[in-house]
This record gives sequence, structure tokens and C-alpha cells, in this order.
Amino acid sequence: MYILEGCVNLEYKNFKLVTFFLFIIGFSLGAIFYGSINVVRGSDVLVQNESLVNENESSDLFSRSKSIADVVEEVSPGVVTVSVSSIVNSYRGVNEVSGIGTGFFISPTKILTNQHVVLNSSNVKIVLNDGKEVEARVVNTDQVNDIALLEVTTPGFENSTVLKMGSSEEMRVGDWVIAIGSPLDLSFSGSATVGIISGLSRTFETRYGVSTFIQTDAAINPGNSGGPLLNLNGEVIGINTAKIDVDGVESIGFAIPINFAELKLEELSQYVINLGIAGVDIDEQTFVRFGVPTGVFVVEVERDSIAHKIGIIPGDIIVNFNGVEINSIEQINELKKKVEDQISIDIIRNGKIMKLNLKI
Repeated sequence: MYILEGCVNLEYKNFKLVTFFLFIIGFSLGAIFYGSINVVRGSDVLVQNESLVNENESSDLFSRSKSIADVVEEVSPGVVTVSVSSIVNSYRGVNEVSGIGTGFFISPTKILTNQHVVLNSSNVKIVLNDGKEVEARVVNTDQVNDIALLEVTTPGFENSTVLKMGSSEEMRVGDWVIAIGSPLDLSFSGSATVGIISGLSRTFETRYGVSTFIQTDAAINPGNSGGPLLNLNGEVIGINTAKIDVDGVESIGFAIPINFAELKLEELSQYVINLGIAGVDIDEQTFVRFGVPTGVFVVEVERDSIAHKIGIIPGDIIVNFNGVEINSIEQINELKKKVEDQISIDIIRNGKIMKLNLKI
């Protein structure tokens, strides 16, 4: 999970404004009701009858839908924990760190999640609802819209539960929703929370561009990222993505509308090459050590990967990828999407620049 950049302070100010506005309205309505209590007293029976009708309508609404427990039981086998490991550079040196998010099956082998869940990951594993683990790879990502498509690579595996897609465009403010995911760590995997649609078409500017979200008060916490937001029929209407994380603000979470995500599926299904490296960005510490201002320091190289075939080894510093000067591993991940049949990489090894080329 992450704070939506550029919108937290604005949203917080709006929250205070809305709260104050509602307080004023509530105070005024209370005064009006109190001042006219003698007038409406004679219609108490009618008001009670109307209330009874509304309660019956509400009960009938739930009787026409599955119970929340039914929905959770039905879809949970299709919701997974996405476990990732990444290489990071810190004052302690180069270390491997791990993290988790959530995802859900949209086919027997394909999983949707958030891009930030698998960002710069060197290894991806899927923990199924029953606790079993399978291997997976990142097929493609959409950085601007924070969507990623994964594929299970364990031979012969197919998941029996595939989640159904609903329509985010048919949702209304006040509709009940269910969020399922793995908040905090694996011990809480499969957690379900319930809330309502608090708002639609919430548009924010993130670090990568402008995105539109569904707002919900269903609890969304770190680890829930990439999990499904469901309607009472058990259909996915959103991908849980972020929340406002500011003291004094509660229950303001956001999900990517599923209708929008579905529009990106064809593009996401286009396989992006995997270099097969784990690396860290050059920072001040590594600059002092290697004397290279920008680039990516290679920590690991997968055997038989593209990086292995082209001749990259641990300790190399990638400074150019297909003619573009490299500043970060994230930049390499974006440039990989434009590769057709040729890769050209400049590295620095033992203080000397080497040019590596490979046809794929």
C-alpha cells in the first residue's frame, strides 16, 4: 500500500471541510425538527409505517443477494497472496528484502494485482488459499495505472476458482462491497472486510500520472494491495490499491475500477522480456565506491537468462540500455516493453565500459 502522492493533504482538508459542513446541516435540521415537533407528532404512525416498509425493502434486497459469508467462501480459493523478494541498497549494504500483496485469478493461470506489489521484484511466488506455494512471473505491468498481470509457471498448475468480473460502472454510492486480502503478513491471509462504496470517480495525481478510483470505507491495509473489491454477487468491481494514511483520517480507501482494468488486459497480455537480473540503483554510497554517478549495480544474474546469455555478471553496472542512459532499475523495466528483437546494453566492469549485444 502507499499514500497517494499529491492528494493526502488536499483530501484531508476536504475531509475537515465536509465534516464541518455536515455538522452545520445536522445542527440546522435538528433545530427545524425540534421547532416543528408539535406539527409532525400527529403523523408519527405514518412515519413509522414508512420506516417499516424501508426495512422490509432492505431485507428483501439482501435476500436476493448471497450472504457475505457465502461470497467470501465462494471466491476465497481464487484470491492469493503475492510474495515477492527484491534487492535493495541501504546504508547496511546490498540486501534482499521481502514483501507481500494480494492478487486474484482471472484465468486458471493468470493473476491480476497492483504494479507496486511486484515493482523491481527479483522473485515472485504465489501462496494459494490452502497454503500451497507456486512459482510465478510478471507478464507485464502498467506503471501509470498501477496494474500488473502475473502468470503461474509451475508446470501443470491450473487454479479451479477464477473470479468473475462485475461492472464498476453499475455501482452506486452506498452499495455494499467486500475486500479480501492479506493485510500485514501471511498470518492474516484471506482476511475479509466489509464496507460501502463511499464515492465514485475520485481522481488523483500520483507520481506517474492521473488516475481515477472507487472510494470505499472497507478496511484496506498494507498487504491488501492488488486484492479484489467485490459486490454482493461475488463479482470483482475493483482492485484494492491505496488508502489515505494520515493521523485523524479513517476508512478512506481506493480501488481501481475493474472496467478500466479490463480495458488494459490485452495490452498487459503482451509478454515483456525478463532480463533475469537483480540490481540496485546507484546512490551516493555506491557512487563513492565505484565512481559511477548513475546506473544499476547488478547483484544477481539468473542462469540461462537473457542477461546471462548477453554476458552480464554480478558486479557489472548497467549504464545504457538500447541507447538510453540508465538511472534506475525501474527505468529498465519500462524500456524492456519497447524491445523488439535486439538488445544493446552498455556496462561498466572493472572501471571499463563494455558494449553487449544480443538478438532475441
